[in-house]
Amino acid sequence: YQRRVRGFFTVNQNLNMKRIICFLFLIQISSAYVYSVYNGTNGALETSFQNWSWAKVNLKDTTIVAPGNKYSASMVVNNYEAFALNNVIRFVFKEYDYLKFNINGGPQGNQPLSVKVLLDGTTLGSLDVSSFTGGSIPANRWVSVQIPLSRFGVKSTDSFNTIWFQASTGTNSGTVYFDDIELVSAPPGPISPVTATVDITANRRSLSKTIFGVNWASQPQLENMKYPANRWGGNSVTRYAWDLDVNNHAVSWYFENIANTDDVTILPNNSTSDIFLRMTLKSNSLPLLTVPTIGWGPYDRQRRWGFSIKKYGPQQSFDPYETDAGNGVKPDGSLITGNDPHDTSEPKNPTYVVNWLKHLEKVFGPNVIDSFELDNEPALWSGDHRDVHPQHLTYDELWNKTKDYSSAIKANFPQAKIFGPSSWCLCDYLYSPADGCGPGADQKAHGNVYLLEWYIQQVSAYYKQTGVKLIDVIDIHFYPSQPNVAFGEQEDPLTVALRFRSIRGLWDPTYVEESWINKPNYILPRLRGWISTYAPWLKIAITEYNWGADDIITGTLAHVSVLSTFAREGVDYATRWVAPQTGSRAEDAYKFYMNYDGKGSSIEGFSVQAVSDNVDEVDVFAFDSSTKIFVIIVSKTSGSPTAVSVDLKNAVASGNVELYGFSAQKRLGPLGTSSIADGKFTLSVQPWSAVLGVITK
Repeated sequence: YQRRVRGFFTVNQNLNMKRIICFLFLIQISSAYVYSVYNGTNGALETSFQNWSWAKVNLKDTTIVAPGNKYSASMVVNNYEAFALNNVIRFVFKEYDYLKFNINGGPQGNQPLSVKVLLDGTTLGSLDVSSFTGGSIPANRWVSVQIPLSRFGVKSTDSFNTIWFQASTGTNSGTVYFDDIELVSAPPGPISPVTATVDITANRRSLSKTIFGVNWASQPQLENMKYPANRWGGNSVTRYAWDLDVNNHAVSWYFENIANTDDVTILPNNSTSDIFLRMTLKSNSLPLLTVPTIGWGPYDRQRRWGFSIKKYGPQQSFDPYETDAGNGVKPDGSLITGNDPHDTSEPKNPTYVVNWLKHLEKVFGPNVIDSFELDNEPALWSGDHRDVHPQHLTYDELWNKTKDYSSAIKANFPQAKIFGPSSWCLCDYLYSPADGCGPGADQKAHGNVYLLEWYIQQVSAYYKQTGVKLIDVIDIHFYPSQPNVAFGEQEDPLTVALRFRSIRGLWDPTYVEESWINKPNYILPRLRGWISTYAPWLKIAITEYNWGADDIITGTLAHVSVLSTFAREGVDYATRWVAPQTGSRAEDAYKFYMNYDGKGSSIEGFSVQAVSDNVDEVDVFAFDSSTKIFVIIVSKTSGSPTAVSVDLKNAVASGNVELYGFSAQKRLGPLGTSSIADGKFTLSVQPWSAVLGVITK
């Protein structure tokens, strides 16, 4: 994992990637894209494909190589074995024209070989390779094969994630050689008209304006965008010493304690945290303050680091400005263990946090700073903060930390709103790090109940026993785990399709995450169900998320759909990691809701039922207020304009629709008007665009 640096707003423009990134290799040819599956130049699988073969396969064979390449992929054709290429990504047949590869039968030739496409191990179609090589696989000669995917006899809407080249015989038939295996995408075609139906009486959920919050917005950003919430969070606040104004930057920067304010005479007043809170309040934004619960923190303002090379030996990398500060990884790749946590930190307890909040009350007044998040991604402490917490988090530690810190805060500040437990992905929504990312002994010891469900049960039980609600808001983080989606800049057809499909991970129980997770997520319906069953007062927050780089149009469109999904699925608070850069396209996604006309007008009221009959191409969302209906249309295709007919089910029979929106060619602004007739209106929606229709009742 390359962990994103998540610290102070003063450094948040120099950030690395946060999650696992699988690089995508592609070449554009005219209006189609070629996706490399196997590349003979470097002898490697690409586009996230993995070698799951049980045949004897060599990806770097040099025995027979195509002209201009360095390697070939060889396969011994024997015993019905297969050269199996598997992917977590699902490829929709209608989006690809053909499978292309070069093949050479070696000295023997004429091998009986089939090519198959599969989805999660189930064969969807099978063809004889020789049917596409002139009747047989030639000996000692390269031949180019191009197989239309339609020949596999599948539906255009079906998907596949595996390609097999399988021996059709039980006897050894020699070795075949492959070069440049590729999938060629279909160019975008015309989109059939889309019908959307809006029912303002169905699925009504109040729109919470605090879902349009961000992390680490500066004062100019807050004043310009008027973000309703601003979070102080990330890796480096887990060990923030509020009285010293010092952070340990954990794995993000060599486990170093780095002081902030230079003028120590004013501390603890006017610390970095005080400044952050003051500017947030000045802009009428809700400050959400992450408070440490890990139990360790800096004890002085001296620059210190967790893994001294002098003390613990050579390490893989070190701070170029402080060459004794290592990364805690030995040259052989193993982790340094048994280090002394006191090298950087001392034990801290709930009293230390309570004293911080008392300081804030003195500075800002009673109940002004009242929203507190219990640390940041504790499931990752054993990696991000392994110099002080190398142990994997368990069910019991998570709950005991919550109980100890939240009860201390509530005893002193009964009006406080507590957010927790700051879970980072599906693994710790469901399981403890002690069990890994699946069922284990820790879960078994806790009734085989999923971790977040068990956590909510404990919150409920504690309230019934004491009358104290230790948690007011269940808080998670959600980063799409699909390759190149979160923070990514890629806008090739495969990544764009993944970017939009990945949003389904928030809510759709039928959607299998196309990543290393490889299972359904649908965390928001799960949370609503657990909350309804055990603790109905709980609200839901997603305090970190991101669906693409600031200046790509599909990332901005995805954020529009994500924010609407938050509203539809009952999220109460959300803060994007991080605030979009000033002037970037990503700001349009937030202005779309909070200032769509440039005059301060905003979407408000209730999220209501909106259904598109082609969700692969067009997303539709709707909101209803006492005076207006708002209809959002997001075009997810890069092809031609799409005719979209919207049926308001007679909520408004006639009148005009004011239109606002943005596209790949145009930033957010007015788009004119449309007319309603018989409760319906029709628009021609541009490719890769978002349109807001505002209807006065």
